Parts: sequence; structure tokens; C-alpha cells
Amino acid sequence: MYLRILALIWFIRPEFVEAVWGKLVLLAAVGLVFSINMDRKNPATEKPPINAMRNPFEIRPALIFATLFVVMSIVTIIAERFYGTAGLLTLAGMIGVTDIDPFILSLVNQSTLIQSVAVSAIVISMMSNTIVKGLYFGFQAKDVRKSTAWRFGLWALLHLPILLI
Repeated sequence: MYLRILALIWFIRPEFVEAVWGKLVLLAAVGLVFSINMDRKNPATEKPPINAMRNPFEIRPALIFATLFVVMSIVTIIAERFYGTAGLLTLAGMIGVTDIDPFILSLVNQSTLIQSVAVSAIVISMMSNTIVKGLYFGFQAKDVRKSTAWRFGLWALLHLPILLI
């Protein structure tokens, strides 16, 4: 997720990459270490076959993403104007239950937003999204719920020091 979002930011607003690249690369590296460690602990299991592929050029996902982008741009501007930095950071925390890409792109697209606030909002939305992914996975994989809560909780907590850097 971190390197993908870094690439998205670079395509949309390359001058913003300098403010966020170190944090996202660090989070990606720690995630890689976690995943390699988990792969070593769990022996290889037989994976089910992949279901039928979907056409990546369908119009419906593009329209949904465009709609989310417009809505998130409006909501982000409203939150920042009426509630200031606290409102924007609160919105970033709540946004984790949805697709965070439109929110992050709307943050990067605003030239009036203070860069440090935007970077903090990006990291908070990623932390929130990580927590939500852990909850989703925990409900789906009941046999590993406890270890899932531990791993995703620790992973989410590792975002906090990144906010202070």
C-alpha cells in the first residue's frame, strides 16, 4: 500500500513526494520485514486456484473511483475549512473504513493545505486503514483471530512514531 500510494502521489504532484517519501518507504520496509517473518513462521499451504479474472478496463470501477475522488475532495475541503487541522486529522482517522486513495489524492491536490498537516493526515488514514483491514481479516479468519489482532495492532501502532518524525 505504501509504495503504491507513493507512486500515486508522484504522478499527481511530484513536488509533494519529498515531504512524504521517507515515511512511506520506512513503513513499506517494516511491512516487508513483517511479511517475510510471517512467511517463515507459517509453512507453505496449498493455495486455492484463482477465480476468473476481471477486465481491469471496466468503466464501473473508474466511475466509482471518480465519484469517491470528487466526494472526498469536497468533504476534505469542508472539514479543513470548518474544523481546521483537528477536523482534517479526525476525517483522516475515520476514512480508513473506505478506500483511502481518493482521500489521499484530494489532500495532495490541494495547494492551500499545509504540507506537514497533509503528511500527518496521510499517515493517519493509512493507520486507520490498517486497523480496519485487521478487523476485516480477523472476522474472516476466525482460527487466527488472536494472532491477527496482535499483528495488525502492532503494525498500526508502528505508524505513530512515523507521525513524530
